[in-house]
Amino acid sequence: DSYSKAVMPCSTDRGVMNFRNWMGKFAGGHIPFRGDTTMPAKNNDVVFDVWNSHTKHCSYCLAALKRLKMARKLTFLTAALIATIRPKFLS
Repeated sequence: DSYSKAVMPCSTDRGVMNFRNWMGKFAGGHIPFRGDTTMPAKNNDVVFDVWNSHTKHCSYCLAALKRLKMARKLTFLTAALIATIRPKFLS
């Protein structure tokens, strides 16, 4: 068994070891799926599209995005204000 020599530092990993042993003994080492097990090829842009898969549905992420956009606007306005006021003090 390839997992018999594995060192698991945490006692909760015992369940993982038992599951792997069970899979090897009763399921032949894999989950026996029925039907078409092939996955359609996906473009990386589709697979890693965080906006459509998570962000636009998550209220926490949308709130954070709103705060970041506000911070960006405030930073720009502060920089513009400092750029207009500072030359008056230097001359």
